[in-house]
Amino acid sequence: MSRRLLTGALASAVVIVCIAVGSPAAAVTSEPWNYPTFCAEGQITRVVPPSWGDDLASVIGWAQPCPGADPAQVRLGRVGVARFGDEFGVITQRNLESLGTEATPTQITNRVYLPNIFLGWETVICLVAGPSSRIACAVVNRDRASGSAQVTPIPLDDPRVSNIVRIYPSHNPGKPVCGACV
Repeated sequence: MSRRLLTGALASAVVIVCIAVGSPAAAVTSEPWNYPTFCAEGQITRVVPPSWGDDLASVIGWAQPCPGADPAQVRLGRVGVARFGDEFGVITQRNLESLGTEATPTQITNRVYLPNIFLGWETVICLVAGPSSRIACAVVNRDRASGSAQVTPIPLDDPRVSNIVRIYPSHNPGKPVCGACV
């Protein structure tokens, strides 16, 4: 076999391996949203940034069913905080919480994977009640001087939160990185 042909075949094999390993489906698969979606209102009130060596921030807020929401759907439904990226929003199974059926707010505290907050990059999060149901959304930035998180509410129809939310069993279902790809 000629050297040129062998080099081309090896390069193709590396690309095929990187594509197979680098696809989101090969990393971790999402679970379907098996809960009723219902109308809810609420707010993200505070984000406590993670300490160094920990990527999980505490996102604190509240939610309650909208007036007239079906109590059976509320009782079976779930809410939680999703982190949004370019392709979809991510929520972990353990961050899904039940709401009370009464019209009093339920405190929501989720530990959310925010890996870019130390770099000063903005992270977009929403309190959600379904794969396409947004309750409250915000942009989170970290103030480099004080280290505190700044939470700025954004509209529920902001394009950065328009993607579907997927449920994952762990906090980091992001795409794997192929270090050998050229």
